[in-house]
Amino acid sequence: MNKVIFIVVFLLLSFQFSTARAVEENAETIFGSKELLISVDLSSTFSLKPVETDFALDYVQVNLSLFPKEGELQKTQFTKLEPQPQIENDYLLFRWDEPGTKELSFSAITEVATTNQAVPVTEKIAFPIAKLDKEVEKFTFTTANIDSDDNILELANALAQGEDDLYVVVYKLAEWSNTNIEYNLSTLTANVSKPASWVLKNRQGVCDELTNLFIALNRALGIPARFVSGLSYTDSPLFPERWGFHGWAEVYFPGYGWVPWDVTYGQFGYVD
Repeated sequence: MNKVIFIVVFLLLSFQFSTARAVEENAETIFGSKELLISVDLSSTFSLKPVETDFALDYVQVNLSLFPKEGELQKTQFTKLEPQPQIENDYLLFRWDEPGTKELSFSAITEVATTNQAVPVTEKIAFPIAKLDKEVEKFTFTTANIDSDDNILELANALAQGEDDLYVVVYKLAEWSNTNIEYNLSTLTANVSKPASWVLKNRQGVCDELTNLFIALNRALGIPARFVSGLSYTDSPLFPERWGFHGWAEVYFPGYGWVPWDVTYGQFGYVD
């Protein structure tokens, strides 16, 4: 008898929002509010089908990495976790010992309070940035998707030429990305988003790609920027289901912290 351990990773789940209908019926009130309370239900059910009759199953794990997280603009509180998972900063780890082939379910319900406010940068911050802590400096490095080839370096330096105000530089990078990259759903792939160098070359992409390029332009200039993923509401005719996955950026301003920049929606220095 062969013993097999299954590791199951779930990233895309069914999700429900208690405020979805309220947003559609009271859009003006909702978007004008300072705070919005949302109940987010991330749940799924699955069963395991053995490919052979002679099998043994020690345990099954589900690693849930996509769930609401604490941040400067939102507070979260779990109201239901079933079964009780191991809770880490970046994921929830659900586990079933010797589950057999029965149907398994898990649920993570979170109450989220999101704040509709800008992070005001009220003073001039010198550019280039003189010194960064190591925890922040790592967000200036390149990655597989946030790469900085010669074309990105050249563009970033051209946009920042003659500027000594950090906010002005970041704004120009965001404005260029929003204006010159076409939002095109046909670039969606089943696997991963395209790297920044591809986006600059092809001048198209979706939110992930626009954000990758914007972050890469910042990092090319030594400006810390990071990718943020979550869920947003839209009334765009491109999305019949109003709630959907979305990606945007946060840029670090010394003395102020991480400031949100959504180049897809054209929200520079804030998110609604």
